[in-house]
Amino acid sequence: MLSLIKSRISLKYVLVTAGTTFFIFALVYLFVSRTLENHILEQVQKQAIILHKQIVLTRQWVSDQNHVLVRKTAGKHSDPFLQDPDITDTLGRTYTKITPSIITRELSGYAMKSGAYSFNITNINGLNPANKPDEFETMAIDLFKTGKAPDVSRIEKRNGTTVFRYAAPLIVTGSCLSCHGKQHLVPGDVGGCISVYVPMDR
Repeated sequence: MLSLIKSRISLKYVLVTAGTTFFIFALVYLFVSRTLENHILEQVQKQAIILHKQIVLTRQWVSDQNHVLVRKTAGKHSDPFLQDPDITDTLGRTYTKITPSIITRELSGYAMKSGAYSFNITNINGLNPANKPDEFETMAIDLFKTGKAPDVSRIEKRNGTTVFRYAAPLIVTGSCLSCHGKQHLVPGDVGGCISVYVPMDR
């Protein structure tokens, strides 16, 4: 009888010890997992912010030059929203004007092909209908114009891939008005936004 009681006590001790150990390890695992997830999200967000700033600086440089001339070759289309977009030199070679909008789209195309990231430029009342914002970008632009947020981000599925999406406003500068003056914009206005997509599956 005494040995039976001892064996039951031993079994209870083992079960309690095992249960406590499992519970502690589960808590540690959850803590480490959550910490790692937060760290990854911070790194992805930092990467998206840097990409956004680099795109904005590239656009600003082109805007400050008014435009950049590129040799017009097969497959290179002129900007339909520019007056006199092409220039021909004395040797008969034709060049077309590259604006900040065009360079943004072309760089995005290169980025998408690399599979590393992609980005999009958009505005609700833009010159190019192809720049129409989606639901996320519309929400972001509204927040930027009302001053409710300096930037926005979220995780979403895009073509079957999990991506971190980040958007920040495009602020109008004086050099922007050479193309966008007819839209009644002034320096300091929110001219739209650039949204960045960073793949997260890897």
